[in-house]
Amino acid sequence: MNLTSRLAIIIAALAIPAAAAAKTAAITKTTPAGRTVTVEAITDNILKVTNTAQGETPLPSRASVIADPESGAKVISESGPISVIATPTGLSAMVNDRFPVGR
Repeated sequence: MNLTSRLAIIIAALAIPAAAAAKTAAITKTTPAGRTVTVEAITDNILKVTNTAQGETPLPSRASVIADPESGAKVISESGPISVIATPTGLSAMVNDRFPVGR
């Protein structure tokens, strides 16, 4: 194996943990009833929402989509009970952790 091949393997091995560590924009809120709601921007056009009860583990996703941590999605606001996430394509989500319970 020549030096160029070895360097290519080393560079690829170093890039894998960096890609795995990249985070997508996400907001998480817990309601007064103990439910946890998370909205994650998978891409500029896909938001993944999970809503779990206290102590419950989210089910694994059935869809295969490669998350794009380089997307332009941003958490716009996390002040008070309301959090907002938005993407450059105009897709947005708002989570209010004080939504009335038992409606």
